[in-house]
Amino acid sequence: ISNPCADGEPATGNDGQYLICSATGPNICPVGYWCHVGADIAASLCCPGAQNPCILPVAEGIGSITIPRWYYDRRLRQCATFTYTGYGGNQNNFQTLKECREKCPELVNPCSMGDPAESQDGNILQCTALHPQCPPSYFCNIGATFETSVCCPSFGQPCLSPLAIGTGNASLN
Repeated sequence: ISNPCADGEPATGNDGQYLICSATGPNICPVGYWCHVGADIAASLCCPGAQNPCILPVAEGIGSITIPRWYYDRRLRQCATFTYTGYGGNQNNFQTLKECREKCPELVNPCSMGDPAESQDGNILQCTALHPQCPPSYFCNIGATFETSVCCPSFGQPCLSPLAIGTGNASLN
């Protein structure tokens, strides 16, 4: 069995054999490992380096086969397709769109212009009417839900701007 892991050796069991895992079965990978799902069962092993897949870049791999997969595009905050080559990828590699969306929820950008402010660790800055703190040059966009109440870029003086009704099916008072 070839090593499909980008960094380090796959986890082994008590018998010294690589641990074979599956996206559909129970998680058998030890702490600090993740299930690399390859083109076949021999390439589906527990690889070292378990971390948040949503912050990793897409990694096409270094193999010679073509496997259609999904990854989370952190810049666009959406799942997208890519071609995986079977070896040397990372955890930002999902077999289905559903699996990608479950691990990395997509964001429908509530800001009319620009992207919401982010914290240093890449999380979107939330705000509320009671706590409207946002960085300089951002304002608190009060949305219909907590997820859509974010710090949006401000352009110019808000009191001199025309009223913008917005889009969506919620009715906010």
